Amino acid sequence: MYDKLSHLGSQILQPQSADITKPDTLTPALEGASAVVSLVGVLVGDAKVMEKVQKEGAENVARVSRELGVKRTVMISAIGADALGETP
Repeated sequence: MYDKLSHLGSQILQPQSADITKPDTLTPALEGASAVVSLVGVLVGDAKVMEKVQKEGAENVARVSRELGVKRTVMISAIGADALGETP
């Protein structure tokens, strides 16, 4: 079974630092990707921090991915999706 998966290591880009709140740092990190999985999120912080990371940051990842022609983008949020929840 592992032999069938051994080629996957050559298909994954090297990790790079990026700040999702600064779109110009995303381009070099995402260039050459055919898929992006964003797992960035914060669990604590005021409404301003939540807005900056959870909303604007996610929008930045999606926009830059689209601009670079990434075919698949998956976003996983760190906050609940409950409209009546405590998270702003």
